Amino acid sequence: MTTGPAIGRCCCGKVEVTLLEGMPKSGTHCHCKNCRTTSGGVGIYFFVLPSSAFSVKGQDELCSYTDLDTASGKPMQRSYCRTCFSTIGVVVPGRPMGIICGGLFPAESLPPPGVELFTAECAPWYRLHEGAAHFEGMPPK
Repeated sequence: MTTGPAIGRCCCGKVEVTLLEGMPKSGTHCHCKNCRTTSGGVGIYFFVLPSSAFSVKGQDELCSYTDLDTASGKPMQRSYCRTCFSTIGVVVPGRPMGIICGGLFPAESLPPPGVELFTAECAPWYRLHEGAAHFEGMPPK
């Protein structure tokens, strides 16, 4: 992680996420159908962090969707800003970790992906990042 907190915001600025220990050294890019559909793009680039490693201001501006159609079979709570609909992150109930979307942070601060998930489902024209570990689905446990 980089030193000092990293601050990201939704498009309208009503939700602010602070990575308390700074920007991680790498992120994850998921290409699964649900991440593509909910993001409106080729997937979601995110950071998996302990819940204690980030804070969220503007929580009253969040709305969520419970995604029940997941590869793990466990429900995922996908959070969005209720004003601008920026994707904020994902919580899996009962897990001490959270997923924070990288798109909230300035592009120049984002590290490269260290992992790409569901590569079997990515757009055929998408070029996988050469430095990342690639998995056709979820990584083995």
